[in-house]
Amino acid sequence: MEVSINIGYILLNSRANGPGVRDVIWVQGCSVGCRGCRNLAFQIKTPRYVIPVSTLLQYLSKRVGTIDGITISGGEPTEQAPGIAALLQGAHSLGLSTVVYTGKYHNELAKSKNRQLHSLLSATDLLIDGPFIQELHDPMMRWRGSSNQNLICLSDRFCMSELEKLDSPAVEIIVRMKGDSLEEIRTGIPSEFPPI
Repeated sequence: MEVSINIGYILLNSRANGPGVRDVIWVQGCSVGCRGCRNLAFQIKTPRYVIPVSTLLQYLSKRVGTIDGITISGGEPTEQAPGIAALLQGAHSLGLSTVVYTGKYHNELAKSKNRQLHSLLSATDLLIDGPFIQELHDPMMRWRGSSNQNLICLSDRFCMSELEKLDSPAVEIIVRMKGDSLEEIRTGIPSEFPPI
């Protein structure tokens, strides 16, 4: 049986969601529910765009040479572990790097007896873990919103000393046509979060 992923949104060619140029996939559905979450629309557990992993990989195969890798955000990727693990494994087979955001801590995930969750972790090059905690917001932390969150290299694709040298924007604004008007998309980690 083919595995699918419930996706909330896909953004192409991002430079603010991990090292290099990345296609970013936000999954739909999250039970973590961080106060002050910037992705509230993706918390709702409802079918949005349910796409087979094979379709996503076929598309990514055409992106090789244009992007360095993919970033999975959300929503909560670990709540769709079978599909995300298959997607990450397929991305690796295409030579793409993988970054995963999770609102859970790595040490908790590593203790799980869920084999698909371990498959997800083993196919992740860079894990950005921990819930967003608004009171710990730190605009100086690359790719993270609060100081409790960690960058964890789970493969030898990235090393911390190299990641620290990279220049990437904290926020990017992408403007594109939508019908007869312009649509503005903001992504990354803003320096300020409005009060909730």
